[in-house]
Amino acid sequence: ARALRARLAPQLEPLAVPRRWRLVEALPDNAMGKTTEDALRALFAAAPAYPDLLGSVRDDAGVTLTCYIDAALRHFDGHFPGAPVLPGVALLDWVVHYARRHFALPPDCLGMQQIKFQHAVQPGTTLTLRLEWQAGDGRLRFDYRGPGDIRHASGRLRFGEAAVTAAAGHAAPPARP
Repeated sequence: ARALRARLAPQLEPLAVPRRWRLVEALPDNAMGKTTEDALRALFAAAPAYPDLLGSVRDDAGVTLTCYIDAALRHFDGHFPGAPVLPGVALLDWVVHYARRHFALPPDCLGMQQIKFQHAVQPGTTLTLRLEWQAGDGRLRFDYRGPGDIRHASGRLRFGEAAVTAAAGHAAPPARP
């Protein structure tokens, strides 16, 4: 978003440069491969599921993402009107979503370890999400921090390939170490 603003700023009046961006994975198309105006309106009318990313920094140990938690996120809809709080399940979803963008994770999340939700996340907060992938043991560490280095959530997710029973076609529970 910053790069887009920087590219547009010299060409547009300041009021014409968008303050907020809505980035999507793909544009909707119909059976003929066309994107219709109605489909675009529906796409952008829906509340976003992921926060606006303000930046990312990659290093040898992992990646740190900075994200703005907008009140328009779908997770706030009905989640305590008058005192909105971001559900912890949304934070976990974002961990997996962004980790898959930055690391080659195995297909299955096999479990969670030491998951802690220390402080509620409210709209208007800017969070940093630290992700560290330890491929050797299949563990993804995450840590959400807000202004003043307040820890909002942290923990580990374990990834691998779930065993599948041939007869039932269901995933078997992971083996206990």
